[in-house]
Amino acid sequence: MWQSQIGAHLLYRTNADGTTEVDVFKYFVFLGVLLMVSGVLGALLLQIVDEEELIEEGVEHLEQSGLLEESEFFRHRPSLSRHTSGYGTINNEDSGTLTPTSSLGSLDLTQSMILQKQALQEKKTWLLNQSTHAFLTDTTMYLLAAGFLLLAGPGEAYINNVGTIIPSLEPRSPYHSTEPTAGSASSHVSMIAITSTLARLFTGTLSDLFAPPSNESTPPSQRTSFSRLALLIPSAILLLFAFISLAIPQLIPQNPNYFLISSALLGTGYGASFSLVPIIISVVWGAENFATNWGVVAMMPAGGAVVWSLVYSVLFERATDDGGRCSGYSCYGGWAAGCSVSVLVAIGLWMGAWRVWRRRQVIV
Repeated sequence: MWQSQIGAHLLYRTNADGTTEVDVFKYFVFLGVLLMVSGVLGALLLQIVDEEELIEEGVEHLEQSGLLEESEFFRHRPSLSRHTSGYGTINNEDSGTLTPTSSLGSLDLTQSMILQKQALQEKKTWLLNQSTHAFLTDTTMYLLAAGFLLLAGPGEAYINNVGTIIPSLEPRSPYHSTEPTAGSASSHVSMIAITSTLARLFTGTLSDLFAPPSNESTPPSQRTSFSRLALLIPSAILLLFAFISLAIPQLIPQNPNYFLISSALLGTGYGASFSLVPIIISVVWGAENFATNWGVVAMMPAGGAVVWSLVYSVLFERATDDGGRCSGYSCYGGWAAGCSVSVLVAIGLWMGAWRVWRRRQVIV
């Protein structure tokens, strides 16, 4: 949003008739410089994490989560267990694993480092495979992903079609020069962008400040804490109100001047869900395989958006008159009611997942 504002107000050119438009060359130079500066800052400020420590924490997290039995890796890999217990000893077999018959003094330092690196790589591979298996076989993952599909899908469909809802709420002549009381499409897009950004920052900050620590080794604290689901569920309810206000004829349909409030509610719920769901995934299933886990769930809104955009287009087409214009509640009312039910089901699924996590004593 801020980049587009810079392009529109700073990196523009004036035409012969006095109008202005974005200078594409200057704008792409600006984006290139911004990308380079971001890369340099990242290279200088980001810290390299000790991979071995990260792997150990990942195994410990899986054991504590209840998704993995204690020391399963070492039980299933006896050769690696011997390597761990008899560090610095070497086997006579071609496999290169270690045995308790040789001493560290007979082992070349380079070879010892190679064997240690191989053991670490083997443990890393096992951890990622086990983490992915635990994620894909966990019923709560499907509850979380289905809820995300049923909530974010309608949200994206709303964003895609808000420009056609406005003239349906307030039919006007195409030559009417003043802005409709329901607001222009650009006003609604800006409102959704602003509220979504603020919601992401606000819920992310609250999550960091008040969420219970997921590490059991952390000393007990007297500070107030609450689950991240206590933020996610109310945010989803706000998004639900956005669709209910369109689905009930006595609300927004009869008072189009309040339509911007509906967009603000939707932006808040939509942004908060995209902030909290990735955090919950990293907390429940660990950060070691977060990219894969979040990638699976992040695809869900696209499918939901396709479905609800198709529903909207079909209902909108049916209500269109012979002149190709659609006005009134029939253009969007049924779609808004369906989206309301979809979001309500999503809330129910997330509450079900929360109940299972509490029973498993998984801290979210």
